[in-house]
Amino acid sequence: MDSDNNSKFRINYDDGIEMKHVESSMTTIRYDYPRFSVTNMSENKIEERTFWDGAFLAKTPLRQVMSSHRRYWLDRGEEDKIPELEIFIVHLYPSVEHGVPTSPDAIQDRQTDLTFHDRTKFQVKIDKMRSNYIDALQKLIHMSGKQNSETSAIEQALLKGRFKLGRVVYVERKEKSGDTIFAKAFYFSPETIR
Repeated sequence: MDSDNNSKFRINYDDGIEMKHVESSMTTIRYDYPRFSVTNMSENKIEERTFWDGAFLAKTPLRQVMSSHRRYWLDRGEEDKIPELEIFIVHLYPSVEHGVPTSPDAIQDRQTDLTFHDRTKFQVKIDKMRSNYIDALQKLIHMSGKQNSETSAIEQALLKGRFKLGRVVYVERKEKSGDTIFAKAFYFSPETIR
């Protein structure tokens, strides 16, 4: 969860992201719900809270990653030197499956694919456009040849803390029709991982 001023709770990852955090994003009604110690920001105390599948709210948390990237560099006073961000998105649920599912297991599997599939392509397109606008604005200001306090103030106001979205790589699971099972995202055999 974001720890900005609008957040009521904050999870501290003192030891980094652990398996329990990954499990909380995969929790379904078939598993115990993970519990974490969180800081209640409004009451300034630590309490236990239960978490259930953030994947419904942000299946692919691209906005949260971009916000954290920006905040990381701003907190270090590097608002003018934020490096571009390269993103790798791994799909556990395929976007395309050939054939029509016919068995109850295959139908439920396809429904899950559709529910949890990544929905970031439009957001990536918008963020790439924003990156292009940043480039264009910087070039226009410098091409004008009127680098004075007024143009510097405009540039600072529009570009402070901005960064470009670099390469976005999608890694997607491929499946043959009829060669899949329901709840495959929880199937971590050596063969599946390969």
